[in-house]
Amino acid sequence: MSPIVEYLEELAGQLRRGHRRRILAEVRAHLLESAAAEGLTGGDRDRAERGAIERFGPPARSRASSTPCAAGRWHSCTAPLP
Repeated sequence: MSPIVEYLEELAGQLRRGHRRRILAEVRAHLLESAAAEGLTGGDRDRAERGAIERFGPPARSRASSTPCAAGRWHSCTAPLP
């Protein structure tokens, strides 16, 4: 299984159902784009994916930045996770 797929599965388990699909699609697109950019330098695919994940941060941090905050808007939050 690819590192990105593993990451997305872990993140999916931490997200609420309502917006899970949209958030996962956005995270997946970002990680694939980042890995593709890194892959242009000649590295192998798994290594490029791991690099993209490292730059993106752990799933718990990704979840925090996708939490609905004030006024129901989706944006980065600095509040700690419950």
